[in-house]
Amino acid sequence: MKKDYKIVKKKLPKAEEPVAVYQARTQVVSNVTPEIPDGYMTLEQFGKHFHQKLDDCYAKLQ
Repeated sequence: MKKDYKIVKKKLPKAEEPVAVYQARTQVVSNVTPEIPDGYMTLEQFGKHFHQKLDDCYAKLQ
């Protein structure tokens, strides 16, 4: 069978995009606040509280 179409390959020009500049910023912005807000607890305090409750629940099961 004979092909009824032709494949035409076009050479596309290279994109001319600006080169990205990767540099470290001199000022680092941090989302971490030094103080814990009222009504919140540290992860360490939460862990102690959680494990105490867990131990109490296991004691009730026995």
